[in-house]
Amino acid sequence: METNEPLKTQLHSKLNDFSSLTRTLLELINSDKPNVSIGGGPAKTGETGEMTLSGVLDKLIDRDKEIQALVETAIQMRGRQRDIDWFENQIDMRKNDLEDLQNRLYDAEKLLELTVHQGKQKLDSIEKAQQGAVSPEKLIHYAHKISQASTAVSPVGWQPSDPRRPYPQDTEMRAGILCRLSTSGKLTPDDPPGDSKPAIGGSSIGMNQNNNQSNAVIKDQQQQPNSVLDQEPMSEDTSLSSSDEGM
Repeated sequence: METNEPLKTQLHSKLNDFSSLTRTLLELINSDKPNVSIGGGPAKTGETGEMTLSGVLDKLIDRDKEIQALVETAIQMRGRQRDIDWFENQIDMRKNDLEDLQNRLYDAEKLLELTVHQGKQKLDSIEKAQQGAVSPEKLIHYAHKISQASTAVSPVGWQPSDPRRPYPQDTEMRAGILCRLSTSGKLTPDDPPGDSKPAIGGSSIGMNQNNNQSNAVIKDQQQQPNSVLDQEPMSEDTSLSSSDEGM
């Protein structure tokens, strides 16, 4: 008969019954009477409450079987408890793994959001570039227009296998028209480019200083009335007479 009592309570109850029956059995063995009253009064055969030696032994055997069954149940429950503990440990481990995975997924979500945002920005910039795209013909025309005033041709006899660079060098760029523009927006006189150009690899500050120096020299030359440029050329007679005197 199954009960809702805990196994521990059932086992204690059966052990108490077994202990009581054991004391009764010992009393029957020690006494000369074949019957013993449970209540301690005079034994009478056939009366309620009296127990014989064989009856006590039968009850002891029954209680022992019940106790053994409860012990087997306790052993099974202990094994199940071990399984429960193992599963709880596995659940805790899986829980930690899930928390770690959740944190990684959260980081991946943030990174994905950032990547998608950057991708949208790039798509927007591409769409804007496509809307304001310049035709190749206009680009070539503009490049040709710039090359007429600010670039130099490739070296003479240049071929695709030539190690020389086919594009203008730094010195050639400084020798162009743009480099000779003054601060006022006008072209300076055709002075040798080497007088005003800075060294290759110089900074923009050095280029501005050299341009200012060259502009100052040009202004000084314009202010000198007796410069070599303003002197009149010598006549042929004077040059011949001087040559005769030398002879």
